[in-house]
Amino acid sequence: MPLIRKAIEKRRRHFITLLMNTGLFKQLDLESLTLTELELEYKRYSERRNEEYE
Repeated sequence: MPLIRKAIEKRRRHFITLLMNTGLFKQLDLESLTLTELELEYKRYSERRNEEYE
């Protein structure tokens, strides 16, 4: 089980880094989100960004 937790935490860190790099989020806000919530936020951000370039 610890291996799964480690993989989830690594993926959470990845999405936190991606979202922090956008400049739209604060780390404290992101730290409280689950992996699923982080993935959804990144997906929303990506979709908005793509719409701007169309």
